Order: sequence, then structure tokens, then C-alpha cells
Amino acid sequence: MHAHSWDLTSYVLYGTVRNEVLAVSENTERCTNRLFEVRSTGATDEIHDTRRLVRCETEAVTLNRLGDTYTLPAGVFHTTVVHGEAATVALGSNHPGAADLSLGGVDTASHRVHRERCDRAETAHAARVVTQRLAGITTPSDTMLEREARCVSRRP
Repeated sequence: MHAHSWDLTSYVLYGTVRNEVLAVSENTERCTNRLFEVRSTGATDEIHDTRRLVRCETEAVTLNRLGDTYTLPAGVFHTTVVHGEAATVALGSNHPGAADLSLGGVDTASHRVHRERCDRAETAHAARVVTQRLAGITTPSDTMLEREARCVSRRP
């Protein structure tokens, strides 16, 4: 569960992506989570606990499929789940000075997370998989264009 410091626009190339938008309030009587600030350097995320305790509840759920575009403004808490296999192209628009935030357990302490980046071969493999999947997708408009092209090619 996190909130980006940047506006997100994402286009689903294939598969299904489920986004759950979360309402976060500082209700200290029934806290469910602690607020953390995320500071990233290279492949390391330093997750710093804050004194802020919050309550988190689901506000909205959306399913995004092939061809869908969705947006998440900076500062909106959400969680994303991929159903099966999916690929998206994501674009971000920075908000200088804004912080990346996440939610964790009330008793969770500051910690570090190391992200493993794909090497050149893994990146190339991922690009091939996405390209092959995209090549195999036929949308209703593609079918109409293909049928029209066949009809045109048969005309004298």
C-alpha cells in the first residue's frame, strides 16, 4: 500500500491489473497502519517510520484490461495486483518536493528493501515476451481492418 510522489498514467498492454484505492485518515482511536516515508537511492529503498498512525479502508476498486488507460494522482494511496500475466506502460509526472509514502503495520520499524534490477538478458527476454504477446492480440477494430484489407486486395 503506497502513494507515489508523482502522477501516474498507465496503459494496459495485455492482461488485467486490479487497483484498489485506499482512504487514509488519521483516526487515532482505530488505527490500522503506520505511515512510512520512502527514500530511494539506486536499488535501495529506505523505509522510514513516522509517528503518524492512520486508519486505512478501501475506497474504490477498478479492473483495468487490455487497452485501458488509468491514472492515479500523486499522494493517492493504492495497491496494485496483477491477475496472471500482464504488462503496462507507465508514465509519471513528478511533483518536486513530494514524498513517496507507504503504509505498514502499527508496530513495524524503519527498514531497508533492496530491489533487484533485471540484467541486460532478462530485460531483453521481458521485451520479447511483451512483443510476442502484443503480436498475438486481435481487437475488434483489428479484425474489421483485416477484413477490409482482404476485400480491397481482391478487387480488380
